[in-house]
Amino acid sequence: MGFSKVPWSDVCLPLQQGGLNISPLRIKNQSLLLKWIWKLRTGRKTTLWFTVISCSTGISDWRNLNSINTTKLSQLWRGIHSVCVKNVEVWNIFNNGIASHLGNGKEYVFGMIHGNKTISVKDAYDDSNQNFSFRWNRRLRIGEQQLLALLQEQVQCNLPIADQEDYFSWNNKDKFTPSGFNLLLQAAPLYSSPDYDLRNASDLDYESRLHSATVHVSATLQADKDYSFFWRFKLPPRILFFLWLLARDRLSSNQVLVIRGILPLAKIGCSFCSCDETNVHIMIHCRYAWLIWNNLLRMCNIQLVMPPTLIEFFHFWSSLSLNRYRHLWQTIWFFCVWDIWKARNKRVFNNEFVEVNSLIFGAICKAVEFYKDNNHGFVYSGNDVYRNLLFFCNFD
Repeated sequence: MGFSKVPWSDVCLPLQQGGLNISPLRIKNQSLLLKWIWKLRTGRKTTLWFTVISCSTGISDWRNLNSINTTKLSQLWRGIHSVCVKNVEVWNIFNNGIASHLGNGKEYVFGMIHGNKTISVKDAYDDSNQNFSFRWNRRLRIGEQQLLALLQEQVQCNLPIADQEDYFSWNNKDKFTPSGFNLLLQAAPLYSSPDYDLRNASDLDYESRLHSATVHVSATLQADKDYSFFWRFKLPPRILFFLWLLARDRLSSNQVLVIRGILPLAKIGCSFCSCDETNVHIMIHCRYAWLIWNNLLRMCNIQLVMPPTLIEFFHFWSSLSLNRYRHLWQTIWFFCVWDIWKARNKRVFNNEFVEVNSLIFGAICKAVEFYKDNNHGFVYSGNDVYRNLLFFCNFD
């Protein structure tokens, strides 16, 4: 029987917030579908693609998307309209990211001026007089004349350039990218605001709103724990993921399995010392782990009473080394923790016992080899480090 170690909403959080930076499928889908709208917004109307889309859906302009009759759309475009256009948050973020750059003014419109019809900047611009001219069905009132004068004043500093076409950019880049939109949407206030109400945003579907609130609640409840702590270190991905689970107390220790109802309460004990087996117990408080850390530190002429948490022990361990070898020293700690977990699993599942000194030597050798792959100026072997640990400490 399987179970989820970490809630999906936490997995989707960025690395800096303690997640795995996996994009929710809904957000990724919205980001990819918006590429169609971007192409509809920026593509030439004379292309075969635009002609096919226009004839098959009745979409002659991207502005029609807000008011179009969706019953006449194809299944694909009905999906795009439902997921992207009707979703107010997504649609606003997309539109706010679009920047128009005026060229000849063919793609720019002034809005409803001539009998509730739009007029492009190019058509409204008088080349001979170097200004904009508008025709009205009636005489303008005094207030309307003042508004027209204000409009003329504003547009005079943005005159069309006849020999240059209009072009568009998105979020200060040449074109829209799903990955860029993905990041913007995950950082949107909707997904992080504590005042967000699921029932008030009627334009968004309930499932999307529920996911957004779940992400916020999860992040709020866990704000006091730095689950992203270990991501800052250069380590093999398997070990990084293991440390991420360890920081969240989500390894399958006997205590976790008992809480989930997978093991009976009678089997909560450690396979080595019979104490309640928690994740912290396995790594530093078990008699087996204590022998490993004690032997390591004794090689450095240190005697230690184990601290209550892994983070405290890690900071103490880091403080022992010379600054120039700090990363090596920390890498040794990470590989020791990883090998303690593997030794525990061998003992539980295969009834195999890993000797303490053998584990220490193997962990140091693997840590040194990994460190040397990323620091080519380091000349010592794993055996050198094992036999001279005191050399890397910051005291005699």
